[in-house]
Amino acid sequence: KEALKESEAQKMQYLQDLQRAKADFLNGKRRLEEERLRDKQRTIATHVEKLIPLCDSFKMAKSDTKAWDAIDPTWRKGIESIENQLQAILNAYNVQETNPVGSEFDPNIHEAIANVPVTEAEQHNKVISVVQSGFMRTVDGKDELIRPARVIVGEHTQ
Repeated sequence: KEALKESEAQKMQYLQDLQRAKADFLNGKRRLEEERLRDKQRTIATHVEKLIPLCDSFKMAKSDTKAWDAIDPTWRKGIESIENQLQAILNAYNVQETNPVGSEFDPNIHEAIANVPVTEAEQHNKVISVVQSGFMRTVDGKDELIRPARVIVGEHTQ
């Protein structure tokens, strides 16, 4: 009887050890999958950060509308096609360009580079113009700031 009790206790110990090892294995597997997902998201974020200056370049190239309209239409159509491909890549990564003109200045998502006097009180602390667009990325339903918009903010003085 004593040997039977001892073997039952040993059996329970082995079963508990097996369950603990299985739980450790599953937890490790889950952590590894989460780490892989975080690494993938970091890689995408790095890739997107490298693409954003291209958006600025396209915008700058098209900003002089007189010069832009004067170039060969075929060449212009090709450039616009390349810009559309870039935009499709950013859309696939859930990246949106922000244009906060008229919105309340938020230091978490905007970078103020200047204040300008405004005559209307409701324009106080509002974004008057955007010097450089900002970019946000939606990941798992949450917006992540990639680059803050560089803005000029209105300041009402009486």
